[in-house]
Amino acid sequence: MVDGSYEEKLEIYKLFLSDSREMLDDIEPQIITMEEIALPDGIIDEGIINAVFRLFHSLKGSASFLELHNITRVTHEAETLLDLFRSGEAVISTAHIDLLIRAIDLIRKTLITVEKNFNDQGHEDEAAVIINDLRECIARLVAENNSPPSPKAETDPSLNTVADEVTPSPEIEEDFLSSPEMTSCFVEESRGLLDEAEKALLALERLPDNPEYADVACRAMHSIKGNAGFFGYGDLEEVSRQAEMILDQIRNDEKTCEAVTISFLFIAIDALRDGIQQVSQGLTPEVPGKKELVDYLNSLSGGSAGDSQNEDCTREQTANLKLEKEQGQPTAAAPDQGFVAKESAGAKQADNRTGKHSLATQQQAIRVDLEKIDKLLDLVGELVISGAMVASTLTGQQLERMEKAVVQLDKITRGIQEVAMSMRMIPLNGTFRKMVRLVRDLAQKSNKKVVLEIFGEETEVDKTIIEQISDPLVHIIRNALDHGIESPEERKALGKPETGRVTIEAKHSAGEVWIVVKDDGRGLDPEKIMRKALERGLIKSEEKDFLKDEEVWKLIFEPGFSTAEKLSDISGRGVGMDVVKRNIEKLRGKVDIRSKVGAGTIFIVRIPLTLAIIEGMVVKVSNNRYTIPSNSIRESLQPKSDQITRTPDGLEVVSIRGELLPVVRLHEFYRIKPVYYQLTDGILIVIETDERKCCLFVDEVVGLQQIVIKGLSSYLGRVRSVSGCAILEDGDISIILDCDELINKVEQAG
Repeated sequence: MVDGSYEEKLEIYKLFLSDSREMLDDIEPQIITMEEIALPDGIIDEGIINAVFRLFHSLKGSASFLELHNITRVTHEAETLLDLFRSGEAVISTAHIDLLIRAIDLIRKTLITVEKNFNDQGHEDEAAVIINDLRECIARLVAENNSPPSPKAETDPSLNTVADEVTPSPEIEEDFLSSPEMTSCFVEESRGLLDEAEKALLALERLPDNPEYADVACRAMHSIKGNAGFFGYGDLEEVSRQAEMILDQIRNDEKTCEAVTISFLFIAIDALRDGIQQVSQGLTPEVPGKKELVDYLNSLSGGSAGDSQNEDCTREQTANLKLEKEQGQPTAAAPDQGFVAKESAGAKQADNRTGKHSLATQQQAIRVDLEKIDKLLDLVGELVISGAMVASTLTGQQLERMEKAVVQLDKITRGIQEVAMSMRMIPLNGTFRKMVRLVRDLAQKSNKKVVLEIFGEETEVDKTIIEQISDPLVHIIRNALDHGIESPEERKALGKPETGRVTIEAKHSAGEVWIVVKDDGRGLDPEKIMRKALERGLIKSEEKDFLKDEEVWKLIFEPGFSTAEKLSDISGRGVGMDVVKRNIEKLRGKVDIRSKVGAGTIFIVRIPLTLAIIEGMVVKVSNNRYTIPSNSIRESLQPKSDQITRTPDGLEVVSIRGELLPVVRLHEFYRIKPVYYQLTDGILIVIETDERKCCLFVDEVVGLQQIVIKGLSSYLGRVRSVSGCAILEDGDISIILDCDELINKVEQAG
């Protein structure tokens, strides 16, 4: 990788790391799916194996560009193994899948080093072991098939440095080469590489003695050459190869960088760009005047063609080439194949046999740094607050035009807010895909047969939540496989299918996202849980007979609690489920459990769509205002005297439709002087979390508002039963109450 400025290098590597991890996340579940489909009868799904092969190839190309030798060599061998399966020369087995997954694990590990050091050094021994295993596997498969190895299976000496791009074997199916997704990726990547090469040539023209710019352009041409060869675009491959040869000579000081050389390289870039445009229109690319252009480039690089030509003649030929390009005239080398008039997107039809596909409908997307989105979201929050402040100053004033303007401002603000929020919303499919590998590994370790089903993976949540929900899901699934799913023998004896079933489903419900993890295993045994709880002193013996099942299930979230009879690699140490509860509560979420002995267990994780803005009810106690998240509110009422009861220990309870609920006086809780002391004079807000309820006594209800959540300053320390604060329309601060902690305080006091 050429040494440039630190910022440029950082940006290139950040993009590589992001793309590589995304590709690995795509590869892993597809490999496991390929295994599940192929094992019963050996038939491999063509679409899946082609997709896996393509992802390994793309990863290899990117690593090769950055001179990440270990990643390049491992991906090359994995690609070769996959090609044996693609071509039908071998039948896939679990051992092959394990080998590919080992390669993925090494690449993931190596990427951490790349992130720190901008290289993949230090993993040579690990890479050598996997490469050797892959080569032995390839050789064994070829020998079993009694056929000569495919070109990719031969050891390439250049892989000791940087692997060359793979040239497709004749056996590669045309349908695979003409995949619209692949063609789209080729077009987008090639355009980016051409822009990069053009920028480097412009810099080289200004600073001809700096070989770094030639190096950048050379690598871009190298990548285009490899990709074009892979797709079978001969003209593009030939032109880029000649351009690469010239640039390689310039960067190695074997050739001086003259103006005429730069001119020809620009012509080559323009010709390649035209060819890429033809590909984007579904055409097989043809470069006008390709033969003459290649001859000229060959002569510049010291080839036999045109060695005797002088610079004046060369410049005349350059001008002629430019004129032909501008006028679109066909040349002798490509009669009637010049700049073909492009058909409209609507008129183009995909043709799998010729590789013609329309890319007019491809999705337009750009990468945006998350910090920028966070900043936008902060500004939107300030805009929401400012708009509310403006609206509050107009209350009661007869300023019709101003009121209309404020209404319009509010409409625009909400629109911006929705867009800003949507920019942070990403689907759960990436998180769910990671669970595919987890289930496979755990099933193999525990000698169980398990199938994982995923539903609703397109459900979107805030990126911050995505990052924090993965750990709890891992623990829940580990618990399901270790404690829930029985062994094949046990399931057979119980009349169940030998293969257990674990289901992950995501869906929207009442402003929340529900992630449901379900298994058809043995279920939670309340007697066993209570016995363990008694041993650990979590409950008293006299409480045992009065606990509801829902209360028993919650005992598994206690720190150190485990019903495992012995320690294993999967569980048994009593850590995990308490982490689930703690992490989900940090997200202002909840976990519900439903279980039936012998039928299975359901974990329902309820999390908010976003952590930045919530709907809340603002209440008032004296001059202080508090915000209660609306998803915790069940109702509000002004009680009558006959509904109120005081227990012998001084606890106030209110009867609401036959249910006795404890009362928390907020003025006593926060030690402030209220307006009302009698419950019948104020308002009771009924709040609920985890099916536990209580009433908050306040002076008045201000109303529902959208609240932009702000964290409390660290110097305030831990404020009890407070999850944050919000700025109201008049600029005052409102404390956001933590309803779960409030109810816990009530239960502890009771």
